Amino acid sequence: MPSAYTIRPATAADLAAVSQLLGETWHATYDGIYGKDRVTDLTGRWHSPDNLLRGLANKNGTFLVAVLAGSLAGTASAVANEAGTHLDLLRLYVRPDHQGGGLGQKLLAETLARFPALRQCALEVEPANVRAIAFYQRHGFVVAGKVNDCSGSGDGIPALKLVREIGTAHPA
Repeated sequence: MPSAYTIRPATAADLAAVSQLLGETWHATYDGIYGKDRVTDLTGRWHSPDNLLRGLANKNGTFLVAVLAGSLAGTASAVANEAGTHLDLLRLYVRPDHQGGGLGQKLLAETLARFPALRQCALEVEPANVRAIAFYQRHGFVVAGKVNDCSGSGDGIPALKLVREIGTAHPA
């Protein structure tokens, strides 16, 4: 992975670029599963700058971007639950031309490091996204169940729920 990646908190000025990155990565990942039109609809709603702004304002969360030579290469966001017992990893995406070089691992580690008091992290992932599932399993996540509506969005997207203890070291 190029050492020139900078991971920092996202700002409102980043949101249009984050939305574009999410659209690009979603099309690369999910067009073959859901079709281009459905992915366009989902990303337009789920990853609009206005929706991302709500996440940026969440005081119980973190919203990170990874930048290389002034260009956005990845993003991650997570939020601690209301009880303060666990972390929900909401997004971890790396632009397709930056995947496979360790940036996802770095974003995950940086996200988890921001919540040292929490013991568990959970996420939801599309069952057909075998590459993402393999990534998370390499980093200590295990399948803990299934949901019928990813993120409670009302879109009926099935997902696997994966969990990991945060305070435990995991091989890459």
